[in-house]
Amino acid sequence: MTKVLVMGDIMLDQYYFGTVERVSPEAPIPVVAIKSKKFNLGGAGNVAMNVVGLGYECILVGICGDDEAGKTLINLIQEARLKYGLLKIKGRQTTIKTRIIGNGQHIVRVDEEETNPVEKSLAIYDSEFNIANQPIMYDTRQFSRLDSVDVVILSDYAKGLLSYSATSDIIRECRERNIPVFIDPKGKNWERYKGATCLTPNLKEFNQIGYSAEELIKYLGLEYLVITKGAKGLELHSKNSPTLNIPALAKEVADVSGAGDTVIATIASKYASGSDMIEAVKLANKAASIVVGKIGAQPITYFDLQTEKPKENKIFSISKARHVITQWKNEGKSIVFTNGCFDILHTGHIEVLNTASGQGDKLIVGLNSDESITILKGTERPIKSEHTRAAILASMTNVDMVIVFEEDTPLNLIETIKPDVIVKGGDYTPENIVGADVIKQYGGKVVIVPLVSLYSTTNLINRIKSDEVRIC
Repeated sequence: MTKVLVMGDIMLDQYYFGTVERVSPEAPIPVVAIKSKKFNLGGAGNVAMNVVGLGYECILVGICGDDEAGKTLINLIQEARLKYGLLKIKGRQTTIKTRIIGNGQHIVRVDEEETNPVEKSLAIYDSEFNIANQPIMYDTRQFSRLDSVDVVILSDYAKGLLSYSATSDIIRECRERNIPVFIDPKGKNWERYKGATCLTPNLKEFNQIGYSAEELIKYLGLEYLVITKGAKGLELHSKNSPTLNIPALAKEVADVSGAGDTVIATIASKYASGSDMIEAVKLANKAASIVVGKIGAQPITYFDLQTEKPKENKIFSISKARHVITQWKNEGKSIVFTNGCFDILHTGHIEVLNTASGQGDKLIVGLNSDESITILKGTERPIKSEHTRAAILASMTNVDMVIVFEEDTPLNLIETIKPDVIVKGGDYTPENIVGADVIKQYGGKVVIVPLVSLYSTTNLINRIKSDEVRIC
C-alpha cells in the first residue's frame, strides 16, 4: 500500500453550533445560543485525514503545546487511528481555530496560535508517542522514517514548524532518496521550497510571488505547479507540457475551509500510487468540489468519490439551500419536508420518502448530524457518518435536497425553508411533530405515513446484536 508522510502545522478545529434569535443589547452583533460542539483535526491533521479517507496509509508528524488543546489533538489523532509522531513543547500554544456557526452560517472565527519558529534544540521526539513502538526522530538534521514512505506532503501554515532550514533539509533528504515532495506553500519566501516536486498554492498566494508559472517552475526546480482558483477550478503547469485548465465542478459552495488540504492530499496520494499528474489533478478537482459543499474542513473519502456527483449535487448547507428553495418557489414549485437520522435505511424509511415525494414537487430531507444523533440516542450511535447517510439519501431519485442540521430538532430548519408539507412516519402524532404548529400558521399541512410494522433502526440494531441476521 502507498505510504504517505504528512508533516506540518497541525491544528485543532473547534466548531460551536447554535441558533441566533436576537441581537445583543451591548453591541450590534448576533447572540448565538450554543447547542452543540465539534472538534476536528485541522491543518496538516486534515491533510492526513484526507489521505486516510482515500484509502492510503499515512504517518502524521508535527508539534503541539503541552496544554489541554494538545491533549484533545492527540485524542483525535488516536481516535482516527493515525500513525503519528508528535513533539509536545512545554509553554507553547497549540494552534486552535474556533468557528462559531449560527443558523447554519459562519458568525466569527477566533484563532489562538503561536508562530515562533521551532528551534532545532527542541526538535527531539517525545518518546511517549510512537509508531509501532518505534519512535520517530524529528530533527532537521535527521529524519529517520523517510525510507519507509512513498511521498512526503509538507503542509505549511506558517505556524513555526516548517522553517527555512527544516524545509530545505527535508526536501534535500527526499531528493537523495527519490521521494516526491508536495508542498502547500505559505508566505512570500518560497526559496525554501527549491527542489520540491510540486507546489499547490491558491491564486492569491501565487499572485503575491511576482513570478509567472513558467518562471517559478524554473527558478525553484519544480516538476509541477498546481494553482487552485476557487470557482475557476485548477490550473496545472509543468516544465515539459502546456498549461492545463480544469474547470470547477462544484455548483453549490457551503464552505471552502480545508479544500486546499483535500487537493494536495489527493494529488500526492494518487501520484505516488502510480497515477499520472493529469489524472491525479482531475480527481483532486472532483474531491474539492465535494468537500466545499460541506460546512467546515471535512476530509474526502473514497466512498464520496464513488457516490458523489458534483454536477448533480443535492447536499446543501442551510445558507445555500435558501437560494435554491427561493428559486423553486418562484417557479411555483411546492416544497415537501421530512427529517430523521436515517442511520440504517429500511423499508419504513423508503415508504416515508416515497409518500413524501408524491406530496409536492420538491422533497427536502433534513438529516440529523452525527453530534445530534449521539446526543439523542447515545454514544453508540450513529452507525454511519453523516457524510455517508447524506450521500445515500442524495443518491435517491425522489430526493431533491439533503440538509444536515446540528440542532436536536429541525425546528430552525423548518422555520427557515417554510415547506408547504411536512411528512412523518406513523410513530408520530400531529401533536408531537416538530414544526407542525409553525407550518399550519401559514396554511401548510402535515401528512403522517402509516408505520411499517417491525421496521425501525433501533429494532434492526437490536436484532443484529442478537444475531438475528434475517432482517430484510
